[in-house]
Amino acid sequence: MKKLFIAVVAIALAVGAQAAQCKWASGTLIKAPNDDGSFSSANAASGTLTMYVWIVDQATYNSTSLDAINSMDTSSATSKSGGGAAGITVTTTHDDWVADQDNPVYALVLLKYKSGDVEAYITNKATGNINGSGTGTGASNLAKNIGGSGGAAITGWSGMGDVPEPTSGILMLVGLGALALRRRKA
Repeated sequence: MKKLFIAVVAIALAVGAQAAQCKWASGTLIKAPNDDGSFSSANAASGTLTMYVWIVDQATYNSTSLDAINSMDTSSATSKSGGGAAGITVTTTHDDWVADQDNPVYALVLLKYKSGDVEAYITNKATGNINGSGTGTGASNLAKNIGGSGGAAITGWSGMGDVPEPTSGILMLVGLGALALRRRKA
């Protein structure tokens, strides 16, 4: 029994050692959007912030525009929501930090803000390194008014209505096609 217990503990430690975490933080004191999409001088004291993070390879990181991030499938992202200006931290876990240690970990970041009728988003790119001992790292200040550390700078909020959400568009097209077929048969 003692040997079995030792084996279980050893396996648990081995699995734990293989996992490293990267923390991607939006930053604190998020600024509310003005009507023109610029940052307000006031903090976003109300409303909901939701942060989405996709871990991608270098080619995807380099080729993905900041505008394109907003149209990505958020269900495939690691996400977290919170209220007010306190900021959001999303933690992503790598199963095998040995392969990634001392190399950049690439992330695409989308932060959505909603308060009443106001809906806006900020996109960013960020990198973090898992160090040689397997300790996780993070990138912070990804959604304040000057941009993020290790990533492309951001300049302001963008209106959510500017970029259509792809799933809804596809569903609308399917529905319209079904109506057209039904009308044709009638």
